[in-house]
Amino acid sequence: MHIDFAKPDWALIQEDLAHSTLDANSRSFLKQTFDLWEDGVFQLHLSTSGSTGKPKQVTLDQDLLSWSIRSSLEGLQLNEKQNVLCCLPVHKTGGAMQIARAFRNKWAISIIDAAADPFSKIQVDHVYTTTSLTPFQLENVLNNDHSMEVLLGFDTVLIGGGLINASIRSRLRSIENRVRLVQTYGMTETAGHVALSNVNSDGLFTPLKEVKISVSEQGNAVVQILPLDLVFETNDLIEMSDTKFRIIGRSDFVINSGGLKLHPESLEERILKSNVWTPHPEFFIYGMPDTDLGQRPVLVIEGNRDVPFEELVKSCLKGAEVPRDVFYVPQFIYTESGKLDRIATSEYITRSL
Repeated sequence: MHIDFAKPDWALIQEDLAHSTLDANSRSFLKQTFDLWEDGVFQLHLSTSGSTGKPKQVTLDQDLLSWSIRSSLEGLQLNEKQNVLCCLPVHKTGGAMQIARAFRNKWAISIIDAAADPFSKIQVDHVYTTTSLTPFQLENVLNNDHSMEVLLGFDTVLIGGGLINASIRSRLRSIENRVRLVQTYGMTETAGHVALSNVNSDGLFTPLKEVKISVSEQGNAVVQILPLDLVFETNDLIEMSDTKFRIIGRSDFVINSGGLKLHPESLEERILKSNVWTPHPEFFIYGMPDTDLGQRPVLVIEGNRDVPFEELVKSCLKGAEVPRDVFYVPQFIYTESGKLDRIATSEYITRSL
């Protein structure tokens, strides 16, 4: 579905939407959203991703949306004319904000299904300038020669919805001079990204103008949108470097094992940097209840593959960090927005024991 918001014809947009190939949820969300916008009510009604708990409903009002769009434009230094490709779920924050930015900036936007590899059917000589991907989508794009050529045809590619692991980051460095790759940090409640990071910055984020990031007593990121007097305390554990910050992991994923606090995302990053698995299977570490330790770290691997576990342990992890068990899962569970659902996948393992 293609929309040119320079001169929006709402009747035509709604007709095209009704006959589009988008799924029913996407069509319903867009119809309700466009009805609001046509009536002069600039809002978005969204739900959080649900990757760390039960999804909750959030309404983003005009003041927050307008601030976010203006700050994003300034932070990314985008010119006034963009041709956007939206390949994220439109009823989730990333996709919805792409459409909102296009609407307010009078850009053209094409909306396609949020496939694992959204570029597989896009022509190499496309006319799009900007798009957004999840790390999961990005990895699939990098594994397809045609999709990689499509990627290089963009001016700017935003990567959000999760952290870029060391394996993907190393592959991106070989193309960073051919396409601008920007990792974003934000959440539904902030109307998308509030900080940006170039892929060559080793995961160090710079807050947008008018955004202040600080650390709570528990070590979590606190986001302040200064002109709107809004404050959000997150579950993201961070470390500050002057005004910039790096994400360590999620406080709700911390493993309390025998009095020690282990950060699974940090352990996973060290495993990836070691190149023990090349190419590596999908995996994650989580804390399983343990009568002696409280929780014990376990390794979860997608598929059924012979992994050099002893080599992994000796080269990457030490002592209490070492996973006590290894579980194989046929397929990981992901949220609609493409994030690994650690909770649901872990619960699947528990039910299977």
